[in-house]
Amino acid sequence: MRLQVRLSFGSAGLAEGIVRDGLSSFVMIYYSQVLGLPAQYAGFAIGVGFFVDAVSDPLVGWWSDRSRSQLGRRHPFLYASIVPLALTYYLLWNPPSDWLSENDLFAYLLLLSVSIRLAHTFFFIPLIALVPEVTRDYDERTALTNNWVASSFFFGTLMTVAMYGYWLRDSPEHPVGVLRASGYAEYGLVAGIAILLAAAVAALGTQRAVPKMQLPPPPALGSVRKVFGQIRQTLSDSSVVAIIVAAVLNGTAAGAGNALWIYLMSYYWELESGQLSGLMALVLVCPPIAYAVTPLATRRHNKRNVLAFVGTASLVFYAAPYTLRSVGLFPGNEHPALFPLLVASALIVGVVDTIWSTVNYSMVADLVEAREVETGRREEGVLAATRLLAEKASTALGAVVGGFALHLIDFPVQTAVGEVPEKAIYAIGLIYGPITGILYGAAVAVLYFYRIDRRSHQANLSKLAQRNGKSLP
Repeated sequence: MRLQVRLSFGSAGLAEGIVRDGLSSFVMIYYSQVLGLPAQYAGFAIGVGFFVDAVSDPLVGWWSDRSRSQLGRRHPFLYASIVPLALTYYLLWNPPSDWLSENDLFAYLLLLSVSIRLAHTFFFIPLIALVPEVTRDYDERTALTNNWVASSFFFGTLMTVAMYGYWLRDSPEHPVGVLRASGYAEYGLVAGIAILLAAAVAALGTQRAVPKMQLPPPPALGSVRKVFGQIRQTLSDSSVVAIIVAAVLNGTAAGAGNALWIYLMSYYWELESGQLSGLMALVLVCPPIAYAVTPLATRRHNKRNVLAFVGTASLVFYAAPYTLRSVGLFPGNEHPALFPLLVASALIVGVVDTIWSTVNYSMVADLVEAREVETGRREEGVLAATRLLAEKASTALGAVVGGFALHLIDFPVQTAVGEVPEKAIYAIGLIYGPITGILYGAAVAVLYFYRIDRRSHQANLSKLAQRNGKSLP
């Protein structure tokens, strides 16, 4: 693969990381604690976009599979969505809240959540669909997704560090930095510009790979009923179901953690903004470590086994501190060992989460040839759509779970650290630990039904080569 293509996927990861981490980590607290929208309303507004995605994602994937132009199948979608993605993300953090009522603010958040998701769909589904088009090699696909995912995690974390260390830092004027409204607005401007530039670089950089792709002949469009019948057939494959359900379960656990992270760090563990910024800064080493480790692991072991191992590690290191604290077996907030233990847990979780996403995306790419053997259709777009839908669904479901949990325990809004009732603080940790543990465990369990490994992938390539009267490269 050309270095330019790999770097282009890394640029796309930059944009994706900013959008993903912003939506999952800061929207809830910004609209709830800063702007005063009830948490359950904010969680619902964030989560309702999933129902739009459930229809739009498969259709955009199916549409891009059948699109033909001088720019290729995917790039017209990429170019058309760059500006809408950056603009809607900027507007999300700059609402005219001074003259909006509570209902108006809810409607505004709902509109922007749906708009961002649609723009995200039109850009990232076609881009992800390029992976199995650019290369059919089992290991090269992991290398390509490694660039995408490691970049996404690194730059998403970098922006989070900047949020806590600069835009939301504690100061005499703002003793609780996370409640500083202007910080979110300033972040929105910088993030919007970064998304615009990174998405443009990704689209232009991957454009050169298009002439080298061997595109299949355009399939007949058929009726709407036939379209959904083909999508339903694809989604009934046991391997497709397994990898997507695993992604949803794992991502929902992580999404709930992201939605509640600032509550947990600020109210549960009572860390100061400097500690939060330092913690996130240390986590910046995780994507490079995962970037180096992932190819070594997937060359020695089948991807499913690697995914099961890191999923189990997530179960342990996400849930353990809260579960142990709930039963009195974890250091208290004044104990000097607390912060080092939280750092160690965060570093391990950061590495295994990055590996999980990389390998998961690579496994979805390997489904393309399996489905082509079965149906005669290449469905890169549809499969990319199912994976991205799983990610967005898990982010949305995580926000819903987080919002519902805050509502269930009656967590107060616009309240300073130290003024939240002890009962609510204890409850949020008690709920979070078991919930994440169950979700991560279920994600590992369903991987059993994913059937593609290195040997079966090579067999699929051989079958397709024989069918087309060609020899493998």
